[in-house]
Amino acid sequence: DWATKPEQVREVFQQYGNIIDLVVLEKDGKSRGFGFVTFSNAEEAARALEEPRKIIDGRETICNLASQPDDRARSAPAGAVGASAQSVSQMSQDQKDASRLFVRSLN
Repeated sequence: DWATKPEQVREVFQQYGNIIDLVVLEKDGKSRGFGFVTFSNAEEAARALEEPRKIIDGRETICNLASQPDDRARSAPAGAVGASAQSVSQMSQDQKDASRLFVRSLN
């Protein structure tokens, strides 16, 4: 039903470490099918990537290390829903790149 909520994503990923930012992108109140999870460090993100396929909201999802192609992508896009922490802005770009995951195939 394309209604995956940030809380459902957090439930799956919190076992790997401290989540400091989590965004599920939406359009018209429905999940766009992807989101981002940022951990407090690269080791936690690497633990989550040891098994890149996870079941979230009854659907198999795939996660990869996220990339930031340019400065425009650094702020939360329109339609972003989730818990964003102040500490994300205090991380260096290298830290963000190594600890941020792209999660696709969300409902």
